[in-house]
Amino acid sequence: MKIAIVEDRQEDARSLNAMVQKYCQQSNVYVEIDQYETGEEFLEEMPEQYDVIFLDIFLNKLSGIDVARSLRTRGEGKEEDQQKIIFVTTSTDYGLEGFELRATHYLVKPCTQEKVQNAMERVMAYMKNSFYITVTCRREEHKIPISKILFIDYRFGMEMEDE
Repeated sequence: MKIAIVEDRQEDARSLNAMVQKYCQQSNVYVEIDQYETGEEFLEEMPEQYDVIFLDIFLNKLSGIDVARSLRTRGEGKEEDQQKIIFVTTSTDYGLEGFELRATHYLVKPCTQEKVQNAMERVMAYMKNSFYITVTCRREEHKIPISKILFIDYRFGMEMEDE
């Protein structure tokens, strides 16, 4: 799972990173986490698609709400539109705007392991059926949800017969 943390306070970013790492380790989820200090830096340098974005609302210059709006606008109908956004803030005043931007969760600081765990469990529930593998069979691509796979048998160089 690829996660971004956009947080201008380094102490908060480190703490959140550690809590997410702990949850993923306990849940046997492979995770890569990138940290950004500003919304501008995140939008400019975002090298790839993220599964989850922890987004502070009160950032310098560009707010977390503005960053989320930008992501949703440029990603309509694309994979960016499927990214799970978790707002992290000191205020409950932006809950409605977060809902309008299809936030997956809204964390009020100070964050605790329990709050982060609840947010991540919600993310995992949403993503459960969105992980898939693509298999090409007779020049046709098929997307198979990981949750539907019981086992995989692959024999290199052998043709599989139809049943």
